[in-house]
Amino acid sequence: MTALRFQFQDVLNEVSSFNELARKYIAPASLEVLPRFYQALENYRNMPTKEAIDWKIADSCPLCTIPAKEYEPGGGGHRAIVGEITCIWRIKREPLKKTTQPAKHFSLIGNASTRVRLKYPATDSEPAQEVAMWRMEVADGKAPGCYFHVQILGQSDELPFPKSIPVPRLPSIILTPLAVAEFVLAELFQDAWGKHTAALVPHLQRWAPIQRERLKRLLYWKLKELEQTSGSPWSALKAAKPDPALFI
Repeated sequence: MTALRFQFQDVLNEVSSFNELARKYIAPASLEVLPRFYQALENYRNMPTKEAIDWKIADSCPLCTIPAKEYEPGGGGHRAIVGEITCIWRIKREPLKKTTQPAKHFSLIGNASTRVRLKYPATDSEPAQEVAMWRMEVADGKAPGCYFHVQILGQSDELPFPKSIPVPRLPSIILTPLAVAEFVLAELFQDAWGKHTAALVPHLQRWAPIQRERLKRLLYWKLKELEQTSGSPWSALKAAKPDPALFI
């Protein structure tokens, strides 16, 4: 089974840089979510254990954006919405020979899912109302569909997209929880986020190289899979499983 490997420090840098880069777009009540997310991973890196953990942003305390109408350029959205991001990654650290030293790598074992909910904010007369939900996932080695994919709804028996029919699994190039979070901000704040990340703002110089290198490796892997097949290109990509060291 493919078990993707990551460097602890790369992922910790990803969390900390995004926390600062996106700070003004995060709801005040959510400002401690990413620092806690960071601390959980750092604690696990330093812990002398061989046990796996669920590294997560819990449903009870999601990462929430400020309200946005810029999902249409120029702020032309019909009604303000907020984004809520939760995730769960089942990970296992790779201990060094000297078990008292912090681990350098961890493996992703089993499914990894980041869920995005879009909601109308609560008012004095109405609770918050969910208007959309999708999950950006990294599959385990046995799952059908693209290894990196998106699923819409699919967590209840209700139509449309009931969990009994887990399609479509839409191909994706976005995999980590923080990359998903940037995707959400870029969608909700079409003008502002583009301008923000086009400038030399603080912490972009830490965030951008991590994302650039990961995307380059992912796209190059997909290109090699296409070049090596003489059959259906889509079937080849659908069945492809990356080397565990793709991002190391």
